[in-house]
Amino acid sequence: SNTYTPTFTFTPSHTPTDTATATFTASNTYTPTATFTPSDTPTDTATATFTASNTYTPTFTFTPSDTATPTNTLTPTVLLIANSAGTLVSVTPSRTPTVTKTPTSTRTPSNTPTASFTPSVTSTPTPLPIIIGGSQCPFNSVLYTSSRASSSDVVSVGFAATSKPLVLSGAPTAINSAPNFSPDSRWVTFQSNRSGHYEIYATTVDGKTPVQQLTSSSSGDNMYPAWGALNQIAYEHHEGNTSQINIIEPKTRKITMVADASVHAVWSPNGNTLAYESQANGHWDIVLYNVSSKVKTSLTQNAGDNQGIAWAPNGTQIAFRSTRDGMPDLYVASIASKAAPLRLTTDNAVERNIAWAPDGIRIAYASDASGQSQIYVVNVNNRKPAQITKTASVNTSPTWRCDSSEIIYAAQDAGAAAHLYRVAPTGGGTPTALTSGAQADSAPVIGSTGGSASRTDEAR
Repeated sequence: SNTYTPTFTFTPSHTPTDTATATFTASNTYTPTATFTPSDTPTDTATATFTASNTYTPTFTFTPSDTATPTNTLTPTVLLIANSAGTLVSVTPSRTPTVTKTPTSTRTPSNTPTASFTPSVTSTPTPLPIIIGGSQCPFNSVLYTSSRASSSDVVSVGFAATSKPLVLSGAPTAINSAPNFSPDSRWVTFQSNRSGHYEIYATTVDGKTPVQQLTSSSSGDNMYPAWGALNQIAYEHHEGNTSQINIIEPKTRKITMVADASVHAVWSPNGNTLAYESQANGHWDIVLYNVSSKVKTSLTQNAGDNQGIAWAPNGTQIAFRSTRDGMPDLYVASIASKAAPLRLTTDNAVERNIAWAPDGIRIAYASDASGQSQIYVVNVNNRKPAQITKTASVNTSPTWRCDSSEIIYAAQDAGAAAHLYRVAPTGGGTPTALTSGAQADSAPVIGSTGGSASRTDEAR
């Protein structure tokens, strides 16, 4: 007698508030751009191409602009059930709601593409020359000091058998000594007392340019020039018993004072650092001076005397002699590391005149380990010294040919003048005379070694 109206929950076929999804297709094509700057300037014509190293895939954030809303309201149809039957009839919605979703989106690329390139050179580059102390090799001559009774000359002589000595210094009545090559191998600098005291002078290696005076002091002496790879000349200024290290610019003649109580300045191969011997702490220490920052750093810090600076050709190490363990033995210190220096010799002898070979592996030096001064070579890796000369002469001042094939040195027999000789660095060969005559020849130098060979000769 009554009408039954059932209740129910309606679940649409999908949720109208679901986030809509969309597929985005980039409408533009990305073309990467790059600027190609070669790391060096080729001496021959070269071409270069570059290829982008990545594929650009833009990414974006998608934000729907609307929320899906059904377009109709569901009105269910209900069947009436008589109470006499007692049967529940299922109810079906009369229509299914539809949803319209029109998402919009914004796109912002999340990355900036980069490109890499590898230049391809179509010509064969010119091989770099051998470098020794910041200067080009090979050199075809050796510089040295040739002395007479009361004067001396700066002389150059070639290695060919027909080569004749060439006097470069002029002023034959003066004492001209301590020669050194410029980095470009075209000039020679030296010291001379032609003005009444020592000043620094320069001339071209062929002797055709008039000698130029570089320094001029009202008092004291300017001595032992060392020409660096950045075209700066370091030298010692002496006033009485004091000395200091100065640097002069050859073109502008500007002078910078580096350190007091110091001697024996030697440039690093790249010209950025000047090493010198300082007695500021009461004994000889090796100090490094950075030309750009003006910062000074002690390479050696011990109670012994540390002298005789010789840079490795790659500029990472310095060889020197030290009395830290008693006798003046050879050591090698790393520029970057604070590790203790490596000891190369342990004999009861005096080692000096240190010269690092251009190959970076061997060091030549003079030692009296055999009873009188002879030329030795030690391999830095195995630390085994080998005696090269075994003559009756007093042999000193070794310097290397630029290809490490020969050692040039000074030899003096008893009662005779010293002369220059050449010998193979492997030992066992017979030395060959390079100079002769009544004059005394000393302090040979080949290439821009960064320091003064004459200063190295003096108890170093």
